Amino acid sequence: MSPVQYEEELTLHLTKEELFDRHVLLPHAELNDIVYKAVDQFTDRYSGDRMTLTIFSDAVSESMQHTFREVYLSHYEDEYRKVTLYLYRRYNRVILLLIASLIAYYAVPLWTAQTGRTSYLLNVVSNIGVFCIWEMANTHFTRKEAAEQRKKIIRARDAEIVFQEKRKNTGVSDGSLCS
Repeated sequence: MSPVQYEEELTLHLTKEELFDRHVLLPHAELNDIVYKAVDQFTDRYSGDRMTLTIFSDAVSESMQHTFREVYLSHYEDEYRKVTLYLYRRYNRVILLLIASLIAYYAVPLWTAQTGRTSYLLNVVSNIGVFCIWEMANTHFTRKEAAEQRKKIIRARDAEIVFQEKRKNTGVSDGSLCS
């Protein structure tokens, strides 16, 4: 297993035309898939709590930067809501499975004590109880993966977005990264 790598800054070089998906206009603008793929790949590869997304581009107006940030945030808010709903459903499922397994656990001995015999139905109820316990463990592991995904989405959602203007003649950006 490779050691965990920590990085906080993702730098993209995009033209002004590459910022948004030029095919989607309504109901709201969408960022180019290049941005989402790069951010998702970055959060999958590198750990950390904070993230800065630096975009080197031609001059981008303040209103376009604001729109970019809004669309970016909206996308990751939607992803966050999806994962949170999935996790909520996983928690409810575990509770229902726990209740079913407890009912089966207490029903089988109670029925046997009342009637003095076992039946095919009791075997089915007992097997359902065991299955519920197994399914709770399986649900826990899928929930764990979704919780990790939610951490990555939070990191991407809360990223600081910085726009840097390229210099016309040298191809190097204006900003603190120049020496």
